[in-house]
Amino acid sequence: KVGIVENVPVEREGSSLTQMLFIEVRYTEGLPDTYFLPLSFSSGDEAQRIMKESPQAVIARLRTEDAQGIIYDGVYNEEFRKNILLMLRRKHIIRGLQGYITFYPGESFKDDEREHLHLEKSQVLKAEQSNTSFLYGKEFFFKLYRRLDEGMNPDVEIERFLTEKTSFINIPPFAGAIEYKRDNVSIDFGESIYQPIVIGMLQGFVPNQGDAWGYTLDSVRGYFDRVLSKRYEMEEIPKVPSRFLDMASREIPLLLQELIGGIYLEMSTLLGRRTGELHLALSSDSEDPNFAPEPFSLLYQRSLFQSMESLTKRVFELLKKNLKNLREGQRDEANRILNLKKEIIDRFRALLNKKISAMKIRIHGDYHLGQILYTGNDFIIIDF
Repeated sequence: KVGIVENVPVEREGSSLTQMLFIEVRYTEGLPDTYFLPLSFSSGDEAQRIMKESPQAVIARLRTEDAQGIIYDGVYNEEFRKNILLMLRRKHIIRGLQGYITFYPGESFKDDEREHLHLEKSQVLKAEQSNTSFLYGKEFFFKLYRRLDEGMNPDVEIERFLTEKTSFINIPPFAGAIEYKRDNVSIDFGESIYQPIVIGMLQGFVPNQGDAWGYTLDSVRGYFDRVLSKRYEMEEIPKVPSRFLDMASREIPLLLQELIGGIYLEMSTLLGRRTGELHLALSSDSEDPNFAPEPFSLLYQRSLFQSMESLTKRVFELLKKNLKNLREGQRDEANRILNLKKEIIDRFRALLNKKISAMKIRIHGDYHLGQILYTGNDFIIIDF
C-alpha cells in the first residue's frame, strides 16, 4: 500500500509552486518506508520542455477546466531548486499537515554570502545514486535524500562536525540542511516523541577531476601500457613479498616505481595521510558525547569475538553446502580449509585474552575510492 502521509506546500505570492510530499510505502511484512517526493505542475511550453529534456520526471498528465499540463518530480523545477537556496538563506520554516520543515544555514554559509547570493542557474546531476543532487553554479552542491529516516543523518552530522568543530578541510564544507519535525509531543514530558528527519544538505562546491576510483583505473591502464611497451627490456620481474605487511617496510624496486608511475605513488601516500588526518579529527572532541572516543569494554570484546565466530561458522556452512559445485582440485583445497575451522576460531579468542587499550571512534562507514574526489593535487572525502 502506498499513501501520502504529509504534504508541505512551497508557496510564492499566494500560489503553490511545489507540494513536498512524504510517501509511505507499506509492505505485507516488515516496517514501512517513507520517501520524499516534491511535485510540481507545468503547462504550455514549459511542460513540453520538461517532457523533452527530462521525460523520466513526468508522473502524470493533468487536464482541468483552466489548463492542461503535467505533474512531475519537483527537483526538475528550476524555481523549486532556487527556492531551496533562498529558504536556507532566510532560515525559513514551512508548515505542513502534521509538522513543519526547517531550513537552516551552516556556519560556512557566511552572512555576507547569504546577502549577496548569486542565484545562478542550477542543474540536476545525472549520476546514478540513491540521493538526488543539484549544483548551483560553482558555489554550492545540494543533496536531497529520497528515503527518509527519523534521527540525525550521519552524513549531515559528521560533515557539520568536521566543518564547524575541527580544522580538517578535506571535505566539502557544510553549508546548511533541511529538517522535518512532527508536532506530536509526549503528554508526560512535554517533549517531542519523534526524532527530526533530515531531508537535504547544502555543501560548498569542490571543483574536481572525478573520483579516486576513476583516477586509479586510469593509472592502472597506464601501468599496463608501460609493462607492454617494456616487456622485452625487462630481464627479471621483481618478486612480490609473501606477506602483505612486509611491503610497507620495503623500498619499492625502481623498475616497479617506473611502471606504476611516481605521481600515483605520491598521491597514494597523500591519500593515506588524509585518511589518518580524518580519523584524528573524528576523535578530537572529548566533550561531545556523539564524537568522544569510547573505551573497549571487556563485554564489547566478547561481543566482537562472538560476532566473528558466528560469521565464520556461517561462511564455513555455506562452503560445505557448495562443495559439490566445485571442480575436483578446488574441492580438495576447500576441504583443507574446512579442516581449519577450529584453528581460525581459536585465533579470534585472542580478543578475550587481553584488555584492548585502543579507543572506538566515529568512522566514515562506507569508505572506498568512489567516495573520494580527486582535485588534481589532493583528495576530498564525501558521502559519510
